[in-house]
Amino acid sequence: MKTKREICMNLSPVSNLNFKGYIPIRYYAVNKDGKTTSRILSKENLKKCNGRVVRNLNGTIKNKNEDLINSFKSLDKDYKKDPYVASIYDYNNSTVYLATGCDARRIDEMAKPIGIAKGEAKRKTGKAKSYESSYAANEYFKNVKEYITKRCKRLKSANGENLSLKILFTPKYTREGKLKDFELTDSKFIEE
Repeated sequence: MKTKREICMNLSPVSNLNFKGYIPIRYYAVNKDGKTTSRILSKENLKKCNGRVVRNLNGTIKNKNEDLINSFKSLDKDYKKDPYVASIYDYNNSTVYLATGCDARRIDEMAKPIGIAKGEAKRKTGKAKSYESSYAANEYFKNVKEYITKRCKRLKSANGENLSLKILFTPKYTREGKLKDFELTDSKFIEE
């Protein structure tokens, strides 16, 4: 069995200027002991962590993590040309995929019918859930999966190995000990 290897953040891209990429992201949190980490698996916490990463990479957060942004720019020429990302969730495997650049914008476009259907349902019934919004969501996931499969390529290291991104968060707790938020601590590209 091949072990995962961490690679430095300044990888040279193995693509041309027309590269279209996506990368799986694995989120981890520092345990209360401060020494060990555990994979984040819940849908709620994945969304919290992913939201912070997307806001960082899209430049819509005050305290940006420049290391994360620079590593994406050095690795993905599509992101360097158009610094924008979009998320694709795979809750079955507790994985989030990030598409970059024009592919990310295309994926966001594919999601618009969901918002329109939910808005229409909410306007008419007071609830966002409807047959139309469910249908739009199913079509979105089907279309995104097909788009990623046919159009996008996995980001690879300089020696041709598939990459994933491991992001470490430090949980922040309230005085009562309840989870309040996550703070982005570290990120590493690893070969799979």
